[in-house]
Amino acid sequence: MRPFLLQPVYKEKPWGGDALSRLYGRSQPYPLTGESWELTCHPHGTSVVEDGPYAGLPLTEALEKDRTALLGQRDASLDRFPLLIKFLDVRGLLSVQVHPDDSYAFAHEQGDPGKTEAWYVLEADPDACVYMGLKPGVDRPSLARAIREGTLPDRMRRVPVEKGDLLFIAAGTVHAASGVFICEVQQNSDTTYRVYDWQRVEPDGTTRPLHIEKALDVTDYSGRPVVPVRGLSHREKGYVRTLYASCPYFTMEEIRVADTYADDTRGSCFHSLSLVEGEGDITWGDIRIPVSPGRTVFIPAAAGVYTLSGKGVWMKAYRPAAGEISGLLASWGVTEPGEQVAGLT
Repeated sequence: MRPFLLQPVYKEKPWGGDALSRLYGRSQPYPLTGESWELTCHPHGTSVVEDGPYAGLPLTEALEKDRTALLGQRDASLDRFPLLIKFLDVRGLLSVQVHPDDSYAFAHEQGDPGKTEAWYVLEADPDACVYMGLKPGVDRPSLARAIREGTLPDRMRRVPVEKGDLLFIAAGTVHAASGVFICEVQQNSDTTYRVYDWQRVEPDGTTRPLHIEKALDVTDYSGRPVVPVRGLSHREKGYVRTLYASCPYFTMEEIRVADTYADDTRGSCFHSLSLVEGEGDITWGDIRIPVSPGRTVFIPAAAGVYTLSGKGVWMKAYRPAAGEISGLLASWGVTEPGEQVAGLT
């Protein structure tokens, strides 16, 4: 079961920009392209397989044909494809928003789970603005008042970010941003509660809907800070592998290849690999797949061993098995990762 490239699904957003064309040479379908869904099996957008035996099929149809070979025995038993991988080009102000956890989503939404996500910063403008979480002491009544009065940004924590930072955004974290280009890994959900939209008016004179009561229900009022993490790195000849985030929903790593890097799905789960910088190839057996910057490759669970080569930076995402990450860290000689890896409990 060979690796294959995926065709993205684009989303127009009022806060979008031109990073996908400027950095990756893509032909953007919208002047303000805010999102490129790189790996998706969601009703609001599904990836199409670009090459290999399933070329031209939506990924959902490929999964119907060979679910276990593509996902592995563990993930094949899931009711829903587990991940959604995106690029976000946030040039303007992203709406202030929050996502529910699984229990709230399953009770109030129609099939979508909750949404925990992680943002890996690929580019940050000098004046980039990222808000993550509420300041201490903000409770539901004061948050509702701030929304009504238009003072919500004053109640949020502003976080400085730069290229290479990762922000782990647990469900319930109120957040917003501008001036950043991001690789996002998240649960397979499109449930967003928009809290505040900066008094933005659409070209047709309308405003986008808000979801204030649901947002107030799910918001985390603990005041806990959300800080950027730089990850834990392990260097070998030919590459540097950095573990940034890991939780029950996903693991997110950076593979910085200077020569070659070999990996193995071991038949247990699929890997998603996005080439975010530089150049590279994926070799599987005697098949070589050239990968352009900004493209995403699906590595089926049944693929087994594959090799990355060239000089490039890849973002790898997968759903970890129980004990897998602690075993990986132990092999690196790390017993106490501290706060260098986000999402660990």
